[in-house]
Amino acid sequence: MSDKYETVRSYIAVWNDPDPVTRRETMQNQFPDCVIALCSTVDAHHNVARFKWQLGLADGEPMIVGFDVMVLAADGRIRDVHGFLDKISADI
Repeated sequence: MSDKYETVRSYIAVWNDPDPVTRRETMQNQFPDCVIALCSTVDAHHNVARFKWQLGLADGEPMIVGFDVMVLAADGRIRDVHGFLDKISADI
């Protein structure tokens, strides 16, 4: 098996981990020293919001740029998130 295959398997497994603390810690290890930043206004209508975000080093160019469409439940909690990637650096 390739290292990339194992990385992808580990990444997918993180999203399926039922423990939120373990999930958060693993994600921080997946992208060490990276920050996720909002890079647009939030456009919302009723219970749906869309926004653009970027992930990268705090003092560098973003490695990943994407936008998400978030659907909120009646109680205000997140019900669904649909993510789209606009840019992925070749360095990843």
